[in-house]
Amino acid sequence: PGGAKEAGAYSAQMKAIMSAREREMQQYAKAQATAAGSKARLDGESERKRDLARILVKIKQTKQQHRLMADAVKASIASGFEWRALSDAVGQLTRSVGNADSRVRAAEQHAESERMRCERLQDQVQSIKGNIRVFARVRRLPHTSFVFDGSCSYPEEDSLSITDADAPGGGKAAGRKSFTFDRVFKQDATQQHVYR
Repeated sequence: PGGAKEAGAYSAQMKAIMSAREREMQQYAKAQATAAGSKARLDGESERKRDLARILVKIKQTKQQHRLMADAVKASIASGFEWRALSDAVGQLTRSVGNADSRVRAAEQHAESERMRCERLQDQVQSIKGNIRVFARVRRLPHTSFVFDGSCSYPEEDSLSITDADAPGGGKAAGRKSFTFDRVFKQDATQQHVYR
């Protein structure tokens, strides 16, 4: 009988240890998934910004080429140009604009594919963390006499800080509360932006 009690106590102790270890592993997995999701979101955003910067440089270069060609056409007209040279310049300008348009379309397609890849990664992270997502949307008060006093701030894309100036303990620091969500939409977010 004594051996059975010891075995039962040992078994219960082992179950408690295994249960605690399993909780630790789940917490670690959630932390890793959150970190991976944040990194994927930042990588996607910086890649889109770099693409946009490259597109803007190409557009600027195309505009400069257009100006140079327009100046050349004006100079040719002033000096008695040949129609063939004008036709060549117009053809070259048309091709240049067409190439710029195709580069813009390619960059837009690349940006869309990167956005979809980022969403897939977020979905994978979400499946690891769980299927419930919590979003917060800050709305203006319905009456127009309200003046925004800066009591709401957005330290990051997924966090929200609220300051209660009337909180006991003195000052804004005592009344500041921070909340973390999957995503926070600011007061100026449109319906289309929220449901995109």
